[in-house]
Amino acid sequence: MATPSIVPRANGEGGIGTAAKGWGGAYVTNTTASSGTEGGKLVLAADDGAAMADNHRLGVIEFKGAEDASSTLVNGARIEAICQENWGGSENSTSLLFFTTDTTTENNILTLGDDKVATFTGALRATND
Repeated sequence: MATPSIVPRANGEGGIGTAAKGWGGAYVTNTTASSGTEGGKLVLAADDGAAMADNHRLGVIEFKGAEDASSTLVNGARIEAICQENWGGSENSTSLLFFTTDTTTENNILTLGDDKVATFTGALRATND
């Protein structure tokens, strides 16, 4: 497989692929022998030269789609990593927040807390699917 082009865009952003070929997918491939410590790795890092603080976001993955023929992209879902304390050498508490969209409103439906507790904002429902 040929390596896709990395195309600069506005404000220092980049895209994988080209406009003519479509932006396509991004692949992260680790060619080291597989093991319990190897595999593809994607790192989202926040580093402005200062320690992370309580409620600062480490990173986010957004799932977007076009809502109209003008290619207006909107979030359908997202996952965020949020610091739960001011960070230091012995403190790196973090929670993961999962959001989905109902109509046009994004809602935090699940939080995996630094306290090892999963918190759902709605009822848990079993299905027979």
